[in-house]
Amino acid sequence: GLAGTQGVPVLSGAGGLCAGEVVSLTLTRAKSNGLVTLVAGLSQIGLPFKGGTLVPAPEVLIVGLQANAAGQLVLAAPWPVGVPSGIELYWQEWIADPVGPKGFSASNALRSTVP
Repeated sequence: GLAGTQGVPVLSGAGGLCAGEVVSLTLTRAKSNGLVTLVAGLSQIGLPFKGGTLVPAPEVLIVGLQANAAGQLVLAAPWPVGVPSGIELYWQEWIADPVGPKGFSASNALRSTVP
């Protein structure tokens, strides 16, 4: 992670990645009401980025998310049908934060494996 206004943001996940099961990503310690980008990819690249490390290959970017006043963001949805067993996915969230290096803070990264 890369520290910002509330220290290093923390990303955690829950759910079993089985078709139809609700899975969630929970971000805490982000900047209050900060704009968040979810980065997801099928591989880990670990490249220097904005003073931190971009862990997932940026194959999917979901921009325009926003943390709440407490610096939290919860994303939850049913896991899609048809994701092949054994697929690894990497997740990380980047937050616009003037206290962070180059105006950003970043969460730790998560790796998930579809059973």
